[in-house]
Amino acid sequence: MTSFRACRLPLAAAALVLSTAPLLAQTSVQQPPKQTWLQRFLGIKPDLSGGWLFVGFKGDSHDGLYFAVSKDGSRWQPVNFDRPVLWQEQRGELMRDPFIQRAPDGSVRLVWTWSIDPAIIGYSTSTNLIYWSKQLQLPVTQVLPAATSVSAPATYYDPEKKDWLLLFAASDAGGPTQDRLYATTTTDFKQFQPAKPFAEKLPGSDATPKTTFPAGFSHGSFLHLETSEYNLLHNYHGGFDSAQTK
Repeated sequence: MTSFRACRLPLAAAALVLSTAPLLAQTSVQQPPKQTWLQRFLGIKPDLSGGWLFVGFKGDSHDGLYFAVSKDGSRWQPVNFDRPVLWQEQRGELMRDPFIQRAPDGSVRLVWTWSIDPAIIGYSTSTNLIYWSKQLQLPVTQVLPAATSVSAPATYYDPEKKDWLLLFAASDAGGPTQDRLYATTTTDFKQFQPAKPFAEKLPGSDATPKTTFPAGFSHGSFLHLETSEYNLLHNYHGGFDSAQTK
């Protein structure tokens, strides 16, 4: 018969293994990636399976919109060999201050300054960030008849009201000489409610917010990408005929 004394050694060894197992498990757990300043600013958790898109313009904004992609929000790669991805459809059209936003169905909405004076906002949509719908003009005077200029449009979807808030900086003939922010709402980007003042412009400052953009860009906006979207843009080389509309 095996004595109790003879069993003590294997029992002690087993106890040592069991006691150190939690410690080994803790040390082997992979720490989550640190958040970038952009992720902290937007309140989005790190997601290295996707990435980020920046849409912006360069120079005088007469040559279209440029795209850049990034995995971490700090190191950016130009899309399409640093050539425009979306071009103007009409002569004299500007593509300034682009703002891109995700819609509830997963597609994206893009607005930009089409013309400062007369005050016109541009609008287009896409399901894959490469092919875009026909560019539409949104005359600001339809919602703000006295508008003499416009810049920096932005859109935000309200899931409770199921409509879009369209913000823009404008000056009007009957108002203050400085720009201030106005807001209107729409459900289809065809019919809009009359614009109302959203925020006064602070003396000595611009009505548009300040942030840091990728090198070479004058102004633009960010969009969080799915993995398939990031891969598509990362490998996209459409050449000079890259601006596709349908």
